[in-house]
Amino acid sequence: GKMSNLFGIDFGTTTTAISRLRLGGTFEPELIEIDNQRTIESVLRLADGNEIELIGLKAWEEISDAPERTYYGFKLDIASSETIPLPAGPASAWEIGVLFLRCLREKIEWGFLGNTSLRQLDEDEGVCTVIGYPSGWNEIQRKKTILMATEAGFPNVSGCEEPIGALYYHYCRGDLFLNKPQ
Repeated sequence: GKMSNLFGIDFGTTTTAISRLRLGGTFEPELIEIDNQRTIESVLRLADGNEIELIGLKAWEEISDAPERTYYGFKLDIASSETIPLPAGPASAWEIGVLFLRCLREKIEWGFLGNTSLRQLDEDEGVCTVIGYPSGWNEIQRKKTILMATEAGFPNVSGCEEPIGALYYHYCRGDLFLNKPQ
């Protein structure tokens, strides 16, 4: 089918960034601003019912107000079955990752896409999502990463090793050369 939008998720231990590339045009991925930031801290604070109270920089800056309800560093444990105490009962790091990415997706739909859902955009124009993971990750960690973005509502998700993603980016920009160090 048609595929006009490529969303790239750089889900990091400390910060996360999401870009959109419109296929068929020039190769210019656009970093999506979320809460007026091009990168967002991978941190969230939960309220009593496990709904997100604060996300990103704000959650990080105000961590001392509610350290017991503020979560970060969950990327590293998304393949673990260990549970983490949350206000409304225990959850896995993977589930926290889903909450985090789902919130970012909703913010993108409301702001960047002007209240259009990614599902609707996928039906209208086609959407492909690529999420990166460290090159050393095993099959289970990779599958869980892809599943996490899927569960968060990103359409047609596939994964990519982070160094390979960086190579593709520079190759497509035309600034990858074999004859000089970079």
